Amino acid sequence: NLKVILSEQYKRAKNKKYNLSCILLGMLFFAMGVNGFFEIEKITFSPRGEFFLGYLEANAWLWPMINFIQVVAGLLLLLRSYVPLAILLLGPIIANILAFHICLDLVRLPYILVMTFAYLYVAYVHRGLFKRFLKKR
Repeated sequence: NLKVILSEQYKRAKNKKYNLSCILLGMLFFAMGVNGFFEIEKITFSPRGEFFLGYLEANAWLWPMINFIQVVAGLLLLLRSYVPLAILLLGPIIANILAFHICLDLVRLPYILVMTFAYLYVAYVHRGLFKRFLKKR
């Protein structure tokens, strides 16, 4: 069983699309998480988007927690260790980012769709690990 797991990991490591997707997502979420803590670069949104984010940032614990999860998951993806954990951590965040841009700020939607497809590809590669969560008991 260990040989099968190691051979699957070796196949994944050789897959260029997988590596590119992990690096893309890792860099994106690490950078955005760090930017959320230190506001290195101010990102502007539509007035409705700014209004929503103002309430989110005013929360004492939610915004720092989201940024912390992004930094940790970004590092896990960049290092390609515990990638399934990074997938689980980023799933709700990506769903909310996608909903935010569909409903409040369409300008960056093409970039968000690329990010979403990269996420879905990495999740698809690891689909075998998530099958047990989808089984009816």
